[in-house]
Amino acid sequence: MKCVITYTKSTEGEDFYGEGADAKVPELGSRKVHLESIFGPLRHDGLDSEILAGIKDPQLAGIVDA
Repeated sequence: MKCVITYTKSTEGEDFYGEGADAKVPELGSRKVHLESIFGPLRHDGLDSEILAGIKDPQLAGIVDA
């Protein structure tokens, strides 16, 4: 199951990617996230596809996917 995190100002520095999140955004509306940007890649490319590409916050330097 994919995990999208929406964070607050007080939690924006947390390592959500390190904890397993697939995408991190401040709020869905501010990044114009819509259902197609989440589910479209899954429908077209399968469960291992990247969601919210070009929309989500980048991972911090030195942090690698598990």
